[in-house]
Amino acid sequence: MALKDLDAKATDEGVGADGGVDVNDPDDGGGGGVTRGLVLMTFMSSLSGFITGYDQGIIANCMTFISEELHVTVVWHQIIVGGIYIMGTVTSLFAGLLTDRLGRWIVIVISSVTYLVAAVVMATAQNTPQILVSRLLVGFSGGLSTMSAPVYMSECSPSRLRGRITTVYTFMIAMALVVANLAGSPFAIIPNGWRYMMGLSSIPALIQFIGFSFLPESPRWLVMKGKWVSWSLRRVRSPDGLRGQVGSPGGLKGQVGSPGGLKGQAGLLVVFKDRWISWWS
Repeated sequence: MALKDLDAKATDEGVGADGGVDVNDPDDGGGGGVTRGLVLMTFMSSLSGFITGYDQGIIANCMTFISEELHVTVVWHQIIVGGIYIMGTVTSLFAGLLTDRLGRWIVIVISSVTYLVAAVVMATAQNTPQILVSRLLVGFSGGLSTMSAPVYMSECSPSRLRGRITTVYTFMIAMALVVANLAGSPFAIIPNGWRYMMGLSSIPALIQFIGFSFLPESPRWLVMKGKWVSWSLRRVRSPDGLRGQVGSPGGLKGQVGSPGGLKGQAGLLVVFKDRWISWWS
């Protein structure tokens, strides 16, 4: 799509085309105040952090009971605990590229579905391999959500609130670790309590999956793909903050996320291709 056509679309939608401002330009005037859509986006996106933190913390409470019931050896114990981190690290290497190709929204939805499946598998596991598979699924989901959710939150937020909104993701991880440790006490005294502890992560995963059906794709990703933007902005921004948020596509040239900027560069692997960063350069 030609830049002038995208400019015409922005003007026709009433979003504004005065000044060529990027959707993530820190000088865009703030992008409006807090709206219900913005609050919904922040909460639903940060649930990815909560699920990741909970699954990382709850395993410490469960392994004693799992080892007794399923007769887990010391070697399998280490594999089960460490599997989530290994899979998460591997997934994060290509998660950025996947997020750039498919979109932030769809990758977060994929991660929430995978979290849900992993929780069910963990809660119903009858042997050690099933526990391992569920932990690997959690690591896969964590790798996807860690790369996509903070980016989505940042790109949907007005510039003056962007920093505060994205820190909610980190806060939710910390809060989930606390919840995971507190959850160990009441469930430790009931039969099969570890299964309930494992299965609890399905609740925020299901809430996130349902909640994202009311949320749009990232406006910045839409601009990068040359697609309509105003509906996405109107879902999360206040009407007073819309003007100037899209601007002339000519002003996007060379910006990150624009049709002409950093095309094809995504994921952690791109970091090691930069000769200024690579230690072997």
